[in-house]
Amino acid sequence: MTPRAPAMPPLERRATILDAAVPMVATPGLTFTTQEVADAAGIAEGTLFRVFPTKADLVQAVIEQVLDPTTVCRQLSQLRPNSLDEAVSQVIDLLGSSVKNTSAFFASLHARGEKPPTPPAGDDCTRDQHRTAQERRAQQVHEAITTVLQPFAADLRTTPEVAASHLRTLVMAIHHPFLSDRSITDGDEVTALLLHGISKES
Repeated sequence: MTPRAPAMPPLERRATILDAAVPMVATPGLTFTTQEVADAAGIAEGTLFRVFPTKADLVQAVIEQVLDPTTVCRQLSQLRPNSLDEAVSQVIDLLGSSVKNTSAFFASLHARGEKPPTPPAGDDCTRDQHRTAQERRAQQVHEAITTVLQPFAADLRTTPEVAASHLRTLVMAIHHPFLSDRSITDGDEVTALLLHGISKES
């Protein structure tokens, strides 16, 4: 029997459940049980259901947490590069790692033919909400990258905002499993490509 968990603020309780659920969803797909998540979180299954009424609600919340750009944006805000080369290289490393981790998570969902919950067919309102959320997440990351590049605006041939778009697009193309041919793995090479192009310097 799971011991009674100590009193915990609702948001902290929710975070504890999600922290326990993320690795379970990422490893065996959707074959885990809510009881296993509750045990890992140190709570009773009934407590879990007070936060997430169904397993589908829990899985959807896990997906939203994995897609949440808060962590990578915070990491980007903590960068202190001394040059444009260093700024681009550090952004590529951080963003590349984030894209790879997210892609690996969703690959695990599909590994056994399982798919995450999707809006019902014809539910345009829900689909629009998902699209808006995706655009909002992309904008957060874009703004965080722009902030990293801003101190080196004088070294750019375009604005930091446009440079941030190019940088994010390139990283996505390199690491996204549906876009990448996996032939580009060297971060320094990517940095040089973005900063200097593919033409031979005279």
